[in-house]
Amino acid sequence: MRDTDAQAVLMVRALEEADTEGRVLSATQRARATQEARGLFEGTADGLARDEALLVHRACTLLPNVEAKAPGLSQLLKTGRLGTATGPLVLAGAVLLGLASNALGSTRQINILFAPMLGLVAWNLAVYGVLLFSALRRRVKNISSPRNKASAASILEVGGTRSYRAAFGVGGGFVPGLARRFVERRFRRATADRVEEKVVVAATAAGFAQSWGAVSTSLMASFMTRLAHMGSLFLVMGAVAGMYVRGVGLLYRASWQSTFLDADQVSQLLNVVLGPAAALLDASIPDVGPLEFPADGDAAPWIHLWAMTGLLFIGLPRGFLWIVEHRRIHRLRTSVQLDLDQPYFRQLLSPVRGDSVAVDVLPYGVHLAPRSRDGLVELLHDVLGARAEVLVAEPLAYGEEEVRSSPDEDRSVLVLFGLGQSPESEVHGAFVRDLSLRLSGEGRLAVLIDGALYRDRVTNERRLEERRRAWNRVLKEFHVAAVHLDLDRPPSPDVVQSLGFALSPQIQQTAD
Repeated sequence: MRDTDAQAVLMVRALEEADTEGRVLSATQRARATQEARGLFEGTADGLARDEALLVHRACTLLPNVEAKAPGLSQLLKTGRLGTATGPLVLAGAVLLGLASNALGSTRQINILFAPMLGLVAWNLAVYGVLLFSALRRRVKNISSPRNKASAASILEVGGTRSYRAAFGVGGGFVPGLARRFVERRFRRATADRVEEKVVVAATAAGFAQSWGAVSTSLMASFMTRLAHMGSLFLVMGAVAGMYVRGVGLLYRASWQSTFLDADQVSQLLNVVLGPAAALLDASIPDVGPLEFPADGDAAPWIHLWAMTGLLFIGLPRGFLWIVEHRRIHRLRTSVQLDLDQPYFRQLLSPVRGDSVAVDVLPYGVHLAPRSRDGLVELLHDVLGARAEVLVAEPLAYGEEEVRSSPDEDRSVLVLFGLGQSPESEVHGAFVRDLSLRLSGEGRLAVLIDGALYRDRVTNERRLEERRRAWNRVLKEFHVAAVHLDLDRPPSPDVVQSLGFALSPQIQQTAD
């Protein structure tokens, strides 16, 4: 999803969650936009692209209505576009600073051994070293932590916070911190002047700031990093231009002096520092012997050498890094990922989801009351989509191993145990193991532990937790994670997310 589309979706979500009474967006407007989007994409291939397109279309339909009621909110949508106005200002400032820096020195006598340009080169070389070390460290971490072992939470962390913090190579980082402060200032400016419904608009701004900040940390840091590279490039260009402008209007002389170095040592040092520039200019480095203070000589050859050194060690690398960061920004702007398993998105997408999902529910030693059965089916439709095919089989008795399921079908299986049963590796674990071996294709296996009946008999929370841990230990031996819930109570968001991750092929593939 493009960053502008993601911003529109998150803005509408923040407004709908804040505007519970429909003051800015009426219930009729929301329902009409939802029906239009669902009708437009109904029947298309089930998948992430369809879900994102539906949400974007709905958001773009609603935004004009939002703008009509609360014009100030549109300012928030510009928060992530740091390059539009900020970039030219930063670059112009860098050029002016370079022109004013007087890289030739404060006097008309150039110290060829300690030219101000040398400090700029040294600083930039240090930055390159930090960036290289950071890149190598991240590569080592990626090798030691294979992606196929990552959980959904760790993937989000790698894609968001870690990339954000590592964008400039150090911890929390100056660049990420600067990006955060910039975004917060934009939020304050956008919410300072409201026409109407100030409470709703302020809550919308806060919700959008939180949600957009959670998914755009890498993008924000990348914008700021690109500005840093371009700023350094334009700074050295301004400094070089300033050297030649001053050299045209003023007479500069070249000299050197040192307490510890003699002429031969100074010559060797300058051959190392200025040698690449001399090679590119096809020029030789002048003899430094006759230039030892108080003597001096022509400064023009040294100005050329130091100018080329600055462009070679600062201009070219920074330009290359700018191109790399620019391409990364393009990739990040076109691949913003929203967590579509959050309740808000599930409610909108559930009626069009689940075309290709089929789940068999196998109660094992558990008798499902009609109300519990209907609640479980409703939960699975909420998790997988209203179009998902959910079949609840007849309960299997304790010790029964026959399962009415064809191993050739690409169906997922949800095994339902009761928390009141004492977990046994030889019975429950073996049943899960044999069942997992029979699955094929896109079929997934998940285990659900219902604690409703056991909770009615055992009111001690400590005993309930001990029994849950016992089930977790047994199932862990067979590489299956248990999802715990009480079917007579509304499921928690964690339960919904865990079931979605366990049963949805799309979520599994994303994590892999």
